[in-house]
Amino acid sequence: MLETDARRFTPQSPAAPEPRDALERAERAEAAEHRERIRRLEAEATAADLAQMIVTEVDARREAERTASDLAALVAQLVGDTNARSQTA
Repeated sequence: MLETDARRFTPQSPAAPEPRDALERAERAEAAEHRERIRRLEAEATAADLAQMIVTEVDARREAERTASDLAALVAQLVGDTNARSQTA
């Protein structure tokens, strides 16, 4: 009888966690890794979106510069034609 009571009150070793606790910790660690993986993928997608926006902006600015250059050339031609006409008149 004393042996049974002594076994019931023997403290468990803190170095040996219950399997259920270890499983819960492993599940939490796996969930944290999954969240981190998702966060990284979202950050990469955001970076790719920003890079695409920059490329689009650069292309738009180049097109605007070409248009401005074409307009300047057209104005110069018109001014030159007007000056030529006024000198011949």
